[in-house]
Amino acid sequence: MINRSKKILKSIIQHPYLDLAVVGILLYSGISETLSEVKERKEFKLGVHHGIILFSIMHILKTLPELIKHWGRAINKLDEKKNK
Repeated sequence: MINRSKKILKSIIQHPYLDLAVVGILLYSGISETLSEVKERKEFKLGVHHGIILFSIMHILKTLPELIKHWGRAINKLDEKKNK
């Protein structure tokens, strides 16, 4: 029972769509904070939100191959169903 729960939790946590959703929220937050800072200040000041934007972009690039693999599997399954 515990192994099954552990396996299910692991599959949820490692799913690329969850990664993409979390990264999307981080990217939105970082960009929002950067735009807010730009409106308030005239000078450039490097902050944590810039790192969050960079981290988000890198994580999106890391997640893309997994998403493409999942989409490929889904397309193959649809083709198999269509050919039956």
